[in-house]
Amino acid sequence: MIFLVLCVVSAMGGGVVFVITTTSWIHQSGPIAAFSSYPQQRYQSLKRAVLQELAFGGIMGLGTVRAREVAICAMGTENFVPCHNVTANLAAGFQNGEELQRHCEELSSSASSSSMLRCLIPPPKAYRLPLRWPDSQDTVWLHNVKRPGDNHLHATAAVRKMKRAMLVESSAQISFTGELAQITDDYTQQIAVMLGLANDAVFSKTGIRTVLDVGCCFGSLAAHFVSHNVITLTVDPYRIDGGNAQIALERGLPAVLGSLTSSQQLPVPSFAFDMVHCAIEFKSKDSITILEIDRILRPGGYFVWTSSPDQLQGGVSGRAPHDDEKVEKEIAELANRICWDLVSQRGRTTIWQKTSDSACLKSRSRVIKPKVCGQGTYDPEFAWEQKQRPCLSEGPNARWLPVDKQPKWPNRLLVAPPEQDRVSAVGLASEEVMDDMTHIESITWKAVVKDYWTLLTPLIFSDNPKRPGDDDPLPPSNLVRNVMDMNAGYGDFNAALLLAGKPVWVMNVIPTTVANTLPIVYDRGLVGIMHDWCEAFPTYPRTYDLVHGAHLLSLEQHRARPCSLARLFLEIDRILRPEGWVLLRDEVQLIEDARVAATQIRWEARIIEVAGESNQRLLVCQKTFWKA
Repeated sequence: MIFLVLCVVSAMGGGVVFVITTTSWIHQSGPIAAFSSYPQQRYQSLKRAVLQELAFGGIMGLGTVRAREVAICAMGTENFVPCHNVTANLAAGFQNGEELQRHCEELSSSASSSSMLRCLIPPPKAYRLPLRWPDSQDTVWLHNVKRPGDNHLHATAAVRKMKRAMLVESSAQISFTGELAQITDDYTQQIAVMLGLANDAVFSKTGIRTVLDVGCCFGSLAAHFVSHNVITLTVDPYRIDGGNAQIALERGLPAVLGSLTSSQQLPVPSFAFDMVHCAIEFKSKDSITILEIDRILRPGGYFVWTSSPDQLQGGVSGRAPHDDEKVEKEIAELANRICWDLVSQRGRTTIWQKTSDSACLKSRSRVIKPKVCGQGTYDPEFAWEQKQRPCLSEGPNARWLPVDKQPKWPNRLLVAPPEQDRVSAVGLASEEVMDDMTHIESITWKAVVKDYWTLLTPLIFSDNPKRPGDDDPLPPSNLVRNVMDMNAGYGDFNAALLLAGKPVWVMNVIPTTVANTLPIVYDRGLVGIMHDWCEAFPTYPRTYDLVHGAHLLSLEQHRARPCSLARLFLEIDRILRPEGWVLLRDEVQLIEDARVAATQIRWEARIIEVAGESNQRLLVCQKTFWKA
């Protein structure tokens, strides 16, 4: 690292006008030689880098100097998603769908990609603030999203025509209340009957709370289940012309960029979902994907596969019935070998149930493939940047709890891990978890959420900032819908919001640099993923209404190779909707530095004292609605 002191002196009429002295640390990837040994061109390059750092994120806490605002990215970057540069991925040799996946390492040296991350992603020219929940579930503004083109949906003209008919589109809006909603209702009712249920309203009573959906049109399955106390996470690959994930998030439904059929595991732990739904066409090589589904599926959970997505979207199919017979036979044989029971089959929809008997796996794996993954060879709970494995993951014994034995919602939210093994699997102390989860019902967390909510008002950014008083209306309950907790722990913030009656869903993010508590988050009936905050989050721009981070800044500061505050804030700005909110709680100096960075990216920002915590501060920010 280099320590640099800059002095700026201006003389006029023989007198010195001002002198400012600042310091900046420049982080390098390794040790460097003495400054004097650099050639002239290296000196000029380093000088430019220093000035760039000073212009954005290098100077912290200088109240006497006005921070320079960050530039706006060029038009055409409105839907930019870092690490998803298809051209760069193809050049790196990725194909067969892998080019649509996340590959940050191939883009890290790209000058164009790097420069985009140093500017503010503009909203589309005709962008409008999304409708509030629940209106957003049925209607979105046409120009807020890139509607997926027909080229990647299905090939036949009949299917393209049918898809256009399902969406009610005007000059300003897209509505999801027409034929598409009816098709989804009929489809979920069919699934319920196949499971032996009276109707789909009783899914949660069977223990089904968390569902992974792959391939359901525009998040329709998530929209249908939301009224039945079932939370559905839509996973969809990145699309250049927009996709299911972007539209689902715009509707206020949980979604993330990703793919089951890539070579990477999803960044979720084993036994994450009570049901996995796929409306996709598998290929012979995708048999390993079934093993990935088995890893993330809870014992006793259900795998619902519609082999022809056309069935879900109106029954129109341009393929012969025998096209997928070989693949279907291979999957059926594999399902039998891994102890899945065939529940029901109707048309092109098949439902299997994962065994609740762990002894079945051990007995069959001795004589047939796939084998059970060797104990200690890898951690099935830690799935960050892990390859899909051609073996069966047993998961921790203490988490082998069948779906129908789970506490029913909402009791599931409040139940702490009952056994030491279950906790030690994620490197935590049992007493710590028990105490922390007990606090969910305590006045502490209720007070925190109430306090946070009162701050979500422009009043605190006025010339005379103040909290709302008795004469001031509180923010409406549906002020925000899509919430992200960047350092979620056990999902406490999520649970407190739900217990307070807020109509939100929360993406619980567990940084890769802390103990992996994501299994506990899922055991409580919540959703989330692992993520490294030195990289871009797998989502489209403008997808979250509120971003929360408790002690995230200090966590990132103390990692082996910390990322710049500037880069972190640019990423938060990218995923935050205009007029969205940011709540960061941390050490005093870090919050002071964060406030300066916030003003540089055009956020309104105020620092709030934390009662009873002299060394803690809360930074409240609102992203302003500007247009390029």
